Amino acid sequence: MLFLAVFCGFLAEYQLEHKIERDRAKQYIISFFDDLKYDTSHLTQVINSYKLKAENLNNISVCYDSVLAKLPCKNCLYNLYNKSVSFFELRTSERTMQQLKNAGGLRLLKSIDADSILGYDNLIRSYKLDETTTFQETQTAIRSLSSELFNYAVIKDGNFTDGDLFITTDKIIINKYFNTLNRYAKYSANYVIKLERIKSEAINIMNYFNRKYSIE
Repeated sequence: MLFLAVFCGFLAEYQLEHKIERDRAKQYIISFFDDLKYDTSHLTQVINSYKLKAENLNNISVCYDSVLAKLPCKNCLYNLYNKSVSFFELRTSERTMQQLKNAGGLRLLKSIDADSILGYDNLIRSYKLDETTTFQETQTAIRSLSSELFNYAVIKDGNFTDGDLFITTDKIIINKYFNTLNRYAKYSANYVIKLERIKSEAINIMNYFNRKYSIE
């Protein structure tokens, strides 16, 4: 009888421990679901900003030809300048991801759930690495060349209608600017594809967790 009582107590404690772990796992899932809602909203903003950037950078060749031919081109130059001096940084919520990693929460999740979360995290980290290296280097080069090319007296108030827009006619600098701008435009268009893939993955995970755990 004593053995049976001890054994039953062990089973009850075991069941309680597993219930606590299941509850904690679901709380992590709900928390990550909320993070994804924030991410998808921010991703939409970033995607739209890159789409607008890519749209305004699609006439680089025409603008370059106009510059060399000394034709009126202030409007196209304004668009190139305005859409290439800065970019919309991707910021995602890492609240739950940090908890899962630092507190060992991943071990509480079912393998398929953990794999979904880690797969999404890898997409984000891969994008941010590219953003802070390759793209940021090109962005820095664009800013540097812009400061050599554009006349501050003309652009300081955003007024591109009066005065000479370029402060130099050095064809080497102009050529370098447009070459760098062309690379920048290709990155921008490519990032739209990458960001839409990340957003699609976030939505798929949200739908999966919602079906499985009835979060909403």
